[in-house]
Amino acid sequence: MAGEGWRPERILTTPPVRRSPPARPQLFGEGPEGRLEGLPEVPLVALGQTNLEPLKTLSIAAHLGRELRRWVQECEQEGRRPRLLVYNLGPTHEQGGFLARLRARLPFDLCPLITDLDAPGDSGSRLRRVRFRWQARLPRAADRLMALNRSVLDDFGEGRPTLETGGIVADRDLWERLLALPPPEPSPQGPRRFLYAGSLNEVRGIRRLLEAMADFDPAEARLEVTGGGPLAEEVRARAATLPQVDYLGSLITLEDRLAAFARAEVVVNPHAIAAPEARYLWPSKLAEYSASGRCVVSSTAGGMDPSAHPWGLWSASDEPAALHSLLRSTLDPDFPLAARGEAARAWSRERFAPGPAARRMLRFLNS
Repeated sequence: MAGEGWRPERILTTPPVRRSPPARPQLFGEGPEGRLEGLPEVPLVALGQTNLEPLKTLSIAAHLGRELRRWVQECEQEGRRPRLLVYNLGPTHEQGGFLARLRARLPFDLCPLITDLDAPGDSGSRLRRVRFRWQARLPRAADRLMALNRSVLDDFGEGRPTLETGGIVADRDLWERLLALPPPEPSPQGPRRFLYAGSLNEVRGIRRLLEAMADFDPAEARLEVTGGGPLAEEVRARAATLPQVDYLGSLITLEDRLAAFARAEVVVNPHAIAAPEARYLWPSKLAEYSASGRCVVSSTAGGMDPSAHPWGLWSASDEPAALHSLLRSTLDPDFPLAARGEAARAWSRERFAPGPAARRMLRFLNS
């Protein structure tokens, strides 16, 4: 956004200090702590005075309130309307509820960019339900709302101006290197090469993917799995029983991750659809997957409309059989594997390039 000419008056953030416990308790003072690279003229204010929970969360909220009150008063004295852009107060942050309370008491325009929310579902614990309601106060208090996920806007837009920003790139270096990756070269005699690169947990769908691969002949299809998570040991054990699956563990270096994509012809995102946690999440893997120039097989998580993304193969079911059917369709000799990969890369380049994304947001904020 700065590259498109945008300049905020100040940036409020939290200091990069590990919380206590487990880290040792620390105290630090208020005030500007430095400047952000690319915006050297803008004060970067570190919020909070301690890393000791729950005092950390409360001190951030108190400091935030003081900063906003001072800023609103300055704007009123100068005849300006204060506008607050809020980014990345997702499921691990508690400041959304505090901001909603401040919005009810102070005259500023509030526009959050919601990256994700962690809905607990009917079976979630009472604490998770209370926490979700507290976080959800932020989008409900907004004057206008941006989100990665269409479902957030559908559920919390409530007639106010909204913008679906369409996702983010978690690792810019990897994304740019993937855009330059040569297209895959399928072997006429070898098996189709699938890749899953991501977190190994229930919602991300690794169990479903392993079941979908179980009936493939190793001569016709092989799957490489990379990543770590709570199901890592289970994945390792299951892969040992499936000759068509190789589990490579967590890949640390950028070169190793690029090499895994280079070997693949098809990349798979088996994210859960029906799980409550999936409703407000954006499947960030799609940014990397599509940039790789490989055919993408994915669930329809993230509020995406499959008809708007014909470059992918989309499953609307959490059943392994549905995923298996899509994977098998890529084995057809007449399947347009290269054309799908090229179309996916073109979409990724247009959708996630920083300039166009920033311009979309700035047009929305200034409209």
